[in-house]
Amino acid sequence: MSLHLSMLFLSTRFLFPSDSGGKIRTCDVLRGLKGGQFNITLVSPEPPNSKNYANDLEQVCDRFLGWPERSGGYRHSIRRFLNLFSTLPVSVATDRSALVARFLVDELGAGHDLVVIDFPHAAIFIPAKVSIPTIVFTHNVESEIYKRHADISNSFFRFLYRDQCRKMLRYERTILENSDEVIAVTERDRNFFETEFGLKHVSEIPTGVDLGEFSYRPPGQGFNGQGSPALVFVGSMDWHGNIDAITYFMDHVWPLISAHRKDLEFLIVGRDPPQDLIKRARDRNLPWTFTGFVDDVRHYVYRSLVYVIPLRVGSGSRIKAYQAMALGCPVVSTTIGIEGLPLTPGEHYLHADSPNDFAEAILRLLDNPGIRQTLSECAYRFIADRFSAVQVAQEFEQICLRTVDRVGQRQ
Repeated sequence: MSLHLSMLFLSTRFLFPSDSGGKIRTCDVLRGLKGGQFNITLVSPEPPNSKNYANDLEQVCDRFLGWPERSGGYRHSIRRFLNLFSTLPVSVATDRSALVARFLVDELGAGHDLVVIDFPHAAIFIPAKVSIPTIVFTHNVESEIYKRHADISNSFFRFLYRDQCRKMLRYERTILENSDEVIAVTERDRNFFETEFGLKHVSEIPTGVDLGEFSYRPPGQGFNGQGSPALVFVGSMDWHGNIDAITYFMDHVWPLISAHRKDLEFLIVGRDPPQDLIKRARDRNLPWTFTGFVDDVRHYVYRSLVYVIPLRVGSGSRIKAYQAMALGCPVVSTTIGIEGLPLTPGEHYLHADSPNDFAEAILRLLDNPGIRQTLSECAYRFIADRFSAVQVAQEFEQICLRTVDRVGQRQ
């Protein structure tokens, strides 16, 4: 087999800035693949400011091709509303584009040895069957996200989410069945695809962390007694799951904490926080800071004493948990917030699914520096020994090589 195979890597999102878990995981994998056994052509939407990220693109691919990124605004909102009546899930139907499909026709026939589809959504751009091996890189069980939204929503939104769950389940199954290989990010996701969809070729990679970028410091080292002690949450604040998590934390957990600790701040780090959520915090005079997008989350994590993950919705694995542990910040999380990660509660993080348990776990860490330090060191050692981004990228490359070889033999 040639040492210089050609990979076409297709994404529905421009990968920079890397401000979400999916983008971070994809970039870590591509960065690790670059210079290996594949020449990588990355294809995605291209925003007007893409030239600002030229150096970032050079680190993750050998060649970049882009189509004009659609703008947001009211037209995008109208398009999403109309697509509620599509047979496809709204997130897929809204991305669909005949222009992009035509754009990709020539590239698919350009002699690539492998196509990697980043998230099942991206498969909407290409034919159901192509003449070269195809891998779908799944970061979640997409239909499960809609199901969990339905479980915590009121009657009207429960109907909408159940409808989207049904559509996504059908779409997801079809896309994965038509691929030559599926890559999952947790054992739990892999078991779902094998059991529920009957898939025969599913591989699993762990979640990895760039330990060079996310380097360890003892918890709260950036605080050093200056200002108020802080909790921190990191996540894209334009995603419904994170909005729900912070709303839940505001309404049910924070009052229990603030009854005991009046000196505490909360840092919510992530792009595009909803204005109504900011207003609710302001109206309650909460000592909360919504940063919006930041170039570097590490400063906020280093100055915080506890990293909270109060998620009630999600799927896949939470790269934010591993990043927090790599940075040395002790984690308190719900079951869903840590789902898919082989972590032991009480050893690597503190587990809390009820508001009382969440508040008690946070107060325990705030009041006991020794417990904070022990949890921090144990979690970091676990991550450093098993889950570096370099190791994960190597596993991804081996899966790609095996798929090319297996499909080639079959043909």
